[in-house]
Amino acid sequence: ALLAGMRARYPKLYACAKFVPKKNGLNPLLKRLESGDADLGLDSMPPREFEWLARDARRSFNQLFLLLIAYLTLPRQLSSELLWVTRVVVEKVKTDQRTRALEVLCAGVYSPSSPLYKLIQCVDMRAAFDDVVSGAHVVGDKSYERMRMVYPYLQTAYLAAQTQTVPRQGGLGSAQAAAIGAAVATLRTLTDSAPAGAAGDNADSHSDDDDDDDDELISTDLDLEGVPLLLRALNDASPSTQTTSSLLYWLIDLLYKRALGTRAALGLPRTQFLVHRATTRASVWAAMADVGRLVGSMVGLARAGVRGEALLGEVKCIEAQSTLLQSLRDASAAGLYSGDVHEQVRSLLVRHDAVLAAAATLRLRAIPPSLVERGAHTALGVLLGSPADRITERAAEVNAAMLRWRNPELLFRYCEDNLADEEMAPIVQRWMRSLFGCSAESTQDIRRRDAANARHLAAIDARVLARWYDPACPGTNSARTLFMVGEDAGSCLRVISTQGNKFNKALMGYALQSHVRALVVTDPDSNRVLARSLIRLLVRSDSLEPVVYCDPLFFHTGGFEQRLWAEIMRQAEVLRTHMAVPVVHACSTLDVAPVDTARGGYVREIKCLGYDVVWVDLLEIDGVAPYTYSEDLPWDDMLDQHRPGLLHRTHEQRTLTIAALPRADSPSAAEYVKERHGKTMWTRGEDDIDVR
Repeated sequence: ALLAGMRARYPKLYACAKFVPKKNGLNPLLKRLESGDADLGLDSMPPREFEWLARDARRSFNQLFLLLIAYLTLPRQLSSELLWVTRVVVEKVKTDQRTRALEVLCAGVYSPSSPLYKLIQCVDMRAAFDDVVSGAHVVGDKSYERMRMVYPYLQTAYLAAQTQTVPRQGGLGSAQAAAIGAAVATLRTLTDSAPAGAAGDNADSHSDDDDDDDDELISTDLDLEGVPLLLRALNDASPSTQTTSSLLYWLIDLLYKRALGTRAALGLPRTQFLVHRATTRASVWAAMADVGRLVGSMVGLARAGVRGEALLGEVKCIEAQSTLLQSLRDASAAGLYSGDVHEQVRSLLVRHDAVLAAAATLRLRAIPPSLVERGAHTALGVLLGSPADRITERAAEVNAAMLRWRNPELLFRYCEDNLADEEMAPIVQRWMRSLFGCSAESTQDIRRRDAANARHLAAIDARVLARWYDPACPGTNSARTLFMVGEDAGSCLRVISTQGNKFNKALMGYALQSHVRALVVTDPDSNRVLARSLIRLLVRSDSLEPVVYCDPLFFHTGGFEQRLWAEIMRQAEVLRTHMAVPVVHACSTLDVAPVDTARGGYVREIKCLGYDVVWVDLLEIDGVAPYTYSEDLPWDDMLDQHRPGLLHRTHEQRTLTIAALPRADSPSAAEYVKERHGKTMWTRGEDDIDVR
């Protein structure tokens, strides 16, 4: 009804809003409704599918509501601009971030109650973008659309930094006041002098009401070309990288946390929008300005002529370092530090907040990157349990380690999400220490030599392991690639999501265990995974012999492509020949093998609902990671095939069942294979490759 009303009364809005149900997976349901089909299949829908449908419907309604309310409350010129900035957001932003992205624009910027409203009335956002970008890029190509998606967020944040009015500071403690004074002096030294109109230390130049000086601030000489210039420079440096896109998710995540002052920002019910929960309008304004000065640092690099890999590296470092500092702030607010560490963190945050306050006082458009880096090195020392001066001494190595990652900020976001988890925090810290050279062991040492990992590897013939570790073995064992599998596919294992570490805690079960690899097809320019199947060297529960189990195929957010599927199939065939052990997937059966009862071998016989099957479990004997993930199997619910989802390893139960398959002599084995044939990527079409 909502969409029908839009189509009838607001056709321009409908042209944008019609993509909302499609992008949330509701098109099949809408088609049935439009056809007049009274039976929507809800009564026969499994509970989990119904829950997913309800979630998608709620998400769609929230997004449509945001678009409609913003559109109806704006004058014609701004409503047209709103549709221009939101159209690509609706189509391109990842599903679980789309509501948040629309909320920032519709409720946080293009709203009469927004602190930025008077500003955007006086600024032609589209013209500023087109003047710099459109002349060099064709409208509609991927580079143009990516820049257009990110642009309104960076631009509004940067404009907020340029026009922020600092309220009168009252009730500051002596430590805070001294820190701000020192920060003002430092910033003046680093920036030579405050910009024209800077308030300096003169309290009389502060405003008690953030609305009083709007006209004065809007008439200030604004830098409207800086952000488009930055985006064009990043795209020219590497059109295929995701650095530009990552800026959007980085900014939204940081904005939410800064505006709401707590990590609980990420767990808000979707009916509670950002500007309604912030303590005051000024807190949103201040958060936008804080983030905008980081954007200003990036703009400054582009204006200074930094280009190519140097610019990409500097931007990635600013993203990572600011994420790290915010993560430390959130962890401190959650009471995760005590004693000397708490005091160290408190002192660091006082200094960092002083820099932000001083930059606002001096009306600086940017924070010098060196100050961000200095604070980040101290924060990294706290995070890794390493002296800050040691991190600073090794600054070049630390930064180089960051830049080996496509999105280094995700490391610190992941660390933050797991700090409160007693089982996860130690293993994540251990991994991070190995990444940044702050321990004697490397990531490969953990993967192959950790005692728990070694117990699983000891159950596998040394000759098979040698073939698995052979560089000629298909696939990759790169921890960087395995850590990013959820991000590239947009799956529940993503680091940036609304579910915290509910599922992505399983990533340590991939990145830190050497019996895990992945068959992948990567983009040659960005190194992003376009298609993948996780593969694991496991042990059969009957004969205790090794077998390679292949997870379902996942494709990047663009969806299925025939060429990618064909390449994964080719790799699987090479893998079967190379490993000389069974290579199986969810729709395979296992050859009959003797049950080694002397060493604890077993099978599970299930007779139920007319089926008769002998299950052979595929086991991960032990591992350093407390969690891993197992995908659904066809007969999980019906015939107790196995337990899917997040698997938890405990001290009492070290061995995990990753999958279970029918033994080939099971009476129902043929029916098991037939039921799923042609319905999965591993059994697709006439060109099936039987990887058994």
